[in-house]
Amino acid sequence: MWRQPIIDRTLSDVEYAKNFSSEEDLKGTLNVSDWIRITENIYYLSELLTKYGYKVKVKCKIDWSKDYIPRVSDVEQIKTDINSLKSAYIILSTTPQTPNLPYTLYTKINDIEKILLDINNLLKSEIEGLKRLSFRLGGGKF
Repeated sequence: MWRQPIIDRTLSDVEYAKNFSSEEDLKGTLNVSDWIRITENIYYLSELLTKYGYKVKVKCKIDWSKDYIPRVSDVEQIKTDINSLKSAYIILSTTPQTPNLPYTLYTKINDIEKILLDINNLLKSEIEGLKRLSFRLGGGKF
């Protein structure tokens, strides 16, 4: 299931979050909930791409728990999987480059989520186009 990414984090969000020491997920912090959303979206896109004939394999962790602390290997795998998605499908000229590690800047996390959003939006448009074409040609259920 697709989860709406957060692509508009700002320095103000980070500064605001610095004033809190709660367990609350704030937009200016990087939490396990962010990693869960990112990896679930990677998995969702890989499944959808595969369904429509694109060859892509991802290996990212999708069974996060709220108290799990991501390892370097988890984050490296996320980068590898994003690059796999980008290689398997088309991207816009405005789609950000996959950021280099470490992913400690809010701008890098915005870029990761923007890449996934762009791929999702393009894929949704393609699927809708195929449905319209199938309908116009009198094809079966798409």
